[in-house]
Amino acid sequence: VMDHIESLHRQGVQRVMIVNTHGGNNAALTVAAERSKREIGMPVVAPVYAYALLANAAREELGEEAIGHGGGDEASAILAIRPDLVDRERLATPEVDPMLQRAVQILNAAGGSLPLMMHRRSASGATGDASNASVEAGNAILGKAASQLRAVCETLMELDPRTL
Repeated sequence: VMDHIESLHRQGVQRVMIVNTHGGNNAALTVAAERSKREIGMPVVAPVYAYALLANAAREELGEEAIGHGGGDEASAILAIRPDLVDRERLATPEVDPMLQRAVQILNAAGGSLPLMMHRRSASGATGDASNASVEAGNAILGKAASQLRAVCETLMELDPRTL
């Protein structure tokens, strides 16, 4: 990541937004953004977690219980894009370990995390309720997430790199 950012900076690029699609990359991308500012002087490097955009939109469409790994948020998005990849018979409410779920929620609310293999949280690995997933919800979620991403881009473009 640093090599790409440095190469872009040498070409005169002043702003980079990295759209991350896997939560396991969040910490490393944040470190890369901070290093690129300090070490090579790149004015703006902004990692954006794409799943957060989907989850934000899905809360409005499906409710809080749908948010999570293999939940209605993800299932609806995939139904809208590639319905052939979804086994509709498996779209259900997962039986999540309540103690682990509570610990994860408390840590997340505090800005922390509890790294776990997903199969430790539920037998299927799912943590969100996918029982109400639909193509229609997926289209709405993707549209709202795209609008939110556009707003992020527009905000970054309004920043004056000389003042950062």
